[in-house]
Amino acid sequence: MFDSNTKIPVQNKYGSPETLGKDRLAAAIGAYSMYKNIPVLIIDAGTCIKTDVVTAKGEYLGGSISPGINMRFKALNQFTDKLPVLNIDNNYHSLTGNNTNESILSGFKMGHYLR
Repeated sequence: MFDSNTKIPVQNKYGSPETLGKDRLAAAIGAYSMYKNIPVLIIDAGTCIKTDVVTAKGEYLGGSISPGINMRFKALNQFTDKLPVLNIDNNYHSLTGNNTNESILSGFKMGHYLR
């Protein structure tokens, strides 16, 4: 177990270290431990999609948090009148959809990869 006061092998440059999730800090420590002296981009795609950056000097700079895959699909259903809840379809690769389900899948893939 660790918290914002635990000695760690990276320099935590996050503006509010007490609010940094332990999962993000643990990922940064693990990435730095595996790839010392190399800048690292960490991507965690779970409930939320999180990206974090550790410099080659071992400085944790922070990152981004956005809704995860299932949360995005559920939000379309919850905040609209008629859109269905879908699951990711890894076989769908079209840039545009020609029905509602394909349009949602296209929007998810394009929005997710272009963010």
